[in-house]
Amino acid sequence: MANIEALKKSRKNERAAFTKASNRVEELIALEDVDICELEAELNVFKGKVDRLENTHSNILELLPEKDYDAEFEIVEDFRDKAIRIETKERRIINGQQNVETIPSAPKKGSPPIEPNTNLPFQEKENFATPKKVSPPLTEIIRRKIRTRPKVSTPTVSPENRVILKAHRPLRKD
Repeated sequence: MANIEALKKSRKNERAAFTKASNRVEELIALEDVDICELEAELNVFKGKVDRLENTHSNILELLPEKDYDAEFEIVEDFRDKAIRIETKERRIINGQQNVETIPSAPKKGSPPIEPNTNLPFQEKENFATPKKVSPPLTEIIRRKIRTRPKVSTPTVSPENRVILKAHRPLRKD
């Protein structure tokens, strides 16, 4: 019984550390121009806190009586779910920023080099920020989806099935 009390005390401190690390990660996720290196470092710190808390939770669950197990298990699952959500958000941000940075600058073979539009007035060239490049562009993703969408064909219906289908239709009232 003393062992479970020591584990519960440790769990309290580890949950506080987990919450502090998750709040820090959430702050970084909320930033628009977050530094990827800092985000990855905080992710590693957060994963360490999650691993220690998971280990403590599993040790406590092994020692708990059956009547307390279900309530504790739900709390443990809430912590796991929160950790998964945070890690997923963070990975999306990191992967998204890396895609922006790793766009190949050379055009594909056979395509002419892209020239900047030199007919624009000076003010339009200088005063507008260039938009971030996204890999691949949204329109290209949509085109791929449309091209790869399977063609839907209506199945051939035998005369016997046609009769059955007609029988299930509601009668029209004239």
